[in-house]
Amino acid sequence: MFNIYGRKIPEQGDRVFDKASKNFYKINYTTGLKDFENFYIIAKESGLLPEDLDPEPMTIGFNKMVDCVKQDANFKNLFNGPVVPFAIKIPKLANDVGDQLEDFFLNLVKKSFYNRFPNYQFKATLQGKSKLRQRLTYAPHSKYSEFARAVSTCGVVGLYFPTALQEYDIPSQQKQLLNFPLTKDFQICLAGHIEASYSLIVKPDLLYSKNSYSPVLCLSALQHEDPRMVPLYKAYGPHLEFWLMSQMLAPGVVQVSEQWAGGLTIYQLIK
Repeated sequence: MFNIYGRKIPEQGDRVFDKASKNFYKINYTTGLKDFENFYIIAKESGLLPEDLDPEPMTIGFNKMVDCVKQDANFKNLFNGPVVPFAIKIPKLANDVGDQLEDFFLNLVKKSFYNRFPNYQFKATLQGKSKLRQRLTYAPHSKYSEFARAVSTCGVVGLYFPTALQEYDIPSQQKQLLNFPLTKDFQICLAGHIEASYSLIVKPDLLYSKNSYSPVLCLSALQHEDPRMVPLYKAYGPHLEFWLMSQMLAPGVVQVSEQWAGGLTIYQLIK
């Protein structure tokens, strides 16, 4: 299902910039599995995990899940692209997605970024008169509501593949899971704000590269009440930005870009 770059192979009906990815926009971070335990420490310090959570059973469950994905013929090529391992449990996560972003995740991303890059800039921009609070929901077929519910209850360990749907337009990203085979050893969803924000908190230089242009991380598991708008993270040189911006180049014409990347998330409940 995925090519040599870990990108989903387009199917009939998918709207993509190019059927054969040239891998021009890329994240120079491909060996993230070894960072699971380091990220766990940062996540706990940042409030993304409870202080009293035992790391040993999480690590065991995480390693078993990784083995299952690597042995699955449909999904093993995902590891050819960048992957960020994560462990998240946020019992007091707000119900409203906009509140989660404005009151929690964006503040943590900003704090982590300035701790790492005090001379650079992080900014959040909402295009036009758009708002986040009470305006964002989970996209149909994204399976993100199950993921978010697990984050706020039992917690999850998982793998975030930020460029698995690179060059796909947003509607094509949001329909991908309709065609995915069922799995019994792990769960999968379209990537959204929780794991993307986590990745930039534990690794604030994820999108920074001196050698290549970085992709735009589309949070396509979310949808805004204004269908023109899409939330995303992007780098601007060494600077980091969150945007709620239009995906329409003209009325009714959705942007398809080589730089825009949708992500996939594979996860397992913490037991």
